[in-house]
Amino acid sequence: MTWRAQRQHLTSRLPAARLTDVVSRLAGVQAQLLSSVQLALWARTDGLDREALTDALWRRRSLVKLWGMRGTLHVLPTDELATWLAAFGTYRGYGMDDARVRTLVEHVGAALDEAPLTRAGLADAVLARSGSAELAGMVAGSWGLYLKPVAFRGQLCFADGDGTLVRFSTPARWTGAPVDPVAPATALRRVARRFLAAHGPATEVDLARWWGVGHGQSRRMLQLLGDEVRQVRVAATPAWALAEHLDSLVSTEPTARVHLLPAFDQLTLTAPRDERAVLPAPRARVFRDQGWVSPVLLRGGRVAGVWRHRATTRRLTVELEPFARWGVRARATTEREVERLASFLGGSLTVTWLR
Repeated sequence: MTWRAQRQHLTSRLPAARLTDVVSRLAGVQAQLLSSVQLALWARTDGLDREALTDALWRRRSLVKLWGMRGTLHVLPTDELATWLAAFGTYRGYGMDDARVRTLVEHVGAALDEAPLTRAGLADAVLARSGSAELAGMVAGSWGLYLKPVAFRGQLCFADGDGTLVRFSTPARWTGAPVDPVAPATALRRVARRFLAAHGPATEVDLARWWGVGHGQSRRMLQLLGDEVRQVRVAATPAWALAEHLDSLVSTEPTARVHLLPAFDQLTLTAPRDERAVLPAPRARVFRDQGWVSPVLLRGGRVAGVWRHRATTRRLTVELEPFARWGVRARATTEREVERLASFLGGSLTVTWLR
């Protein structure tokens, strides 16, 4: 995990102006909560402005929000969309083979190519174009169920909101650039490479869990890398790593640094869950019910506790709960990172240790 933390710019933060490079290195950032995306970027950059993510998504449009791997919301770099969309297009399930969905993709893409639309506006546009109340209901119904395959086909992404209402566009219209076709095998090879570059060494199970496919598919993705990968052992478990990273994997030294990682952080999501050295008990405090992934304290390359915060315009309250009692030095290191968080979020800081 220390090597992963280094690769993910936790131990060597990038300048704030390179936040898109951070998203690229992480192979996307899960985005159910944009506040978590913001904190994931804060943890890996220096001097980040609180409006930087908003600016990148809705003004400069160097990042795009859409449904991605595992059918979950993600933020991805605009200049990498061609690869990601080609890879998403290989998914099975999500209604991808449903004839109704194929028709829906065409009507949604045509409607959104004209102008960004709210969900209700998009449903109305689909009804007007198709004359099908069923297709319009697929847009207006269960959140994301039928919009995911439309996104996977490159015909839907998020646009800036209309007040409190979410709006959608097509990636090509929103970014102002065509999304050039990429061969599916090439896209899957690039995706597998990006995953190992930030989250390796990894097993077929690790890749399958992250990408949201069966082990057979993840095995084929790794095979596409050919001589670019080597098999290594991590705690006696066979895993795969990029050949170019073997020397740095061996030479990376442990660190005592503490990092505050937000909910759904990429490092936590991709941590090998059967490695007790990385993720000791209690796992249920980290991977909770209904797919929730807690904010964690990363110490010395291990998930060593959880934390939470409440922020108002005047006050920031942070509660820290390590899984074991920490000494004075570890607490001091952690509180320096909390102070950095307070500088970012603002407000008078109150810190509470729950152990």
